[in-house]
Amino acid sequence: MLDLHIHSFFSPDSSSKIEDIIQNARHLDLKIIGIADHYDLEERIPYAYRVKNIDEYFKSIDFYSKNTDEIIFLKGLEVGIQSTVDGFEDDRFDYFIYSVHGLPGVEDMSGEIIVENYEKFYEEYFDEMLKALEKFNQAGFLGHLDYPRRYLKGKPEVPESLYRKLNDIFTLLKEKNIGIEINTSNMDRIFFDTLPSYKLIKEYVKATGGKLITIGSDAHSAERVGKFSYKVAEMLKELRVKTVYYCKNGEYQEFMI
Repeated sequence: MLDLHIHSFFSPDSSSKIEDIIQNARHLDLKIIGIADHYDLEERIPYAYRVKNIDEYFKSIDFYSKNTDEIIFLKGLEVGIQSTVDGFEDDRFDYFIYSVHGLPGVEDMSGEIIVENYEKFYEEYFDEMLKALEKFNQAGFLGHLDYPRRYLKGKPEVPESLYRKLNDIFTLLKEKNIGIEINTSNMDRIFFDTLPSYKLIKEYVKATGGKLITIGSDAHSAERVGKFSYKVAEMLKELRVKTVYYCKNGEYQEFMI
């Protein structure tokens, strides 16, 4: 199995050593892992995380990519995208995780969010996502599609009234040849579901045939590397999805599950 969304000590909110990440991945018999540390482009949001020295970061993960046996070690970056900033390109990386961590006018999306109308909040978030995605074209995967659910009070799912908006996102991803991540970070805490939710994964499979799906733990500690990857693989099999994807040198590769 694989895990393409792992954070190391290069992220300000993680202290994981890359050696420990590799060791845990081997223990779980993961075949492919990717380090994708934070690189939020909009630095004006108070909870933005960013690799301090991207050249030093690349040099380090490139070393492990060339010197890790038994596991395919990929060079990734979680790019925090927003409509308020320009696009970002860097051909040195194998892939990007494209994540929307903020919403204009919302001071903080890293703690509990209390709103009167969560449907409107989701709609504004997806509008921001659409505008932000327009600026990015390199190979990668959209991270934690329904991210606000992690923080909205009551953890409400995306209402079906917004599924048409989601299909607009799926269409744009297809046009740009960008995939989607199934994020497992909350499957044993908060609301015991994936991001996007199982219902939204079914919508994505219906719209795209299940193309360009990857799996990411969003691990901020080495112990959580690969967490629930195998369970998500079984879930995808139930939806008749037989392959997940990773990127090497910006090219998508299939991985049979």
